[in-house]
Amino acid sequence: MDERLEDTFINSDIFLNKFYKLFYDLSETENLPSYKNQKIFKNLRVIAQSKMHSTSFDFHFDAHQYTILVPIIIPDTGNQNTNGNLILFPNLRKKTKSLIINIIQKNIFQNKISKIIIKYLFNKNLIKKKVIKFNKGDVYLFNGFKSLHGNQPVQEGHVRATLLLHFYDNFYNSKLVKLNRRYRKYIEDSNIKKNSMNS
Repeated sequence: MDERLEDTFINSDIFLNKFYKLFYDLSETENLPSYKNQKIFKNLRVIAQSKMHSTSFDFHFDAHQYTILVPIIIPDTGNQNTNGNLILFPNLRKKTKSLIINIIQKNIFQNKISKIIIKYLFNKNLIKKKVIKFNKGDVYLFNGFKSLHGNQPVQEGHVRATLLLHFYDNFYNSKLVKLNRRYRKYIEDSNIKKNSMNS
């Protein structure tokens, strides 16, 4: 869990139980084993200043089966291409129980060359995708494990903040995955400190 959310309403049972009900229903429909043993992984994602260019078109797959995105601050730049819209390539891969296959697939799609190619295909409308424009009060659910996703750029001087709720880590027993998650959290915290110092 993102430690910044530990003492907030977002970490309360009143808030989380509503989402657990939804996640449990989805997990039961897909016959996911031992889903009641898993917890919601919460993350506050803020794009501002030093992160604006580094996080745009950063396409990736999630380790978790389900992702709920709750917009907190939606940029209004007057240009839909610089509002940080969510880009989805739905169900681009199949579910796998193999960590090795998962790592191989991630390395294929998440390396720098692949991201440049996908960005080019996206900008030229040569690849099927969905662009989700956020609306205030809406909540967005998608399969982050099977769907490649990222976001469009955020115009300089604007902020994009979202709450991410992940559920059902397909490799929650993997020490390698846990180590990678701690590293990504360290990078996220470092970027937030940079933004605070520059503001």
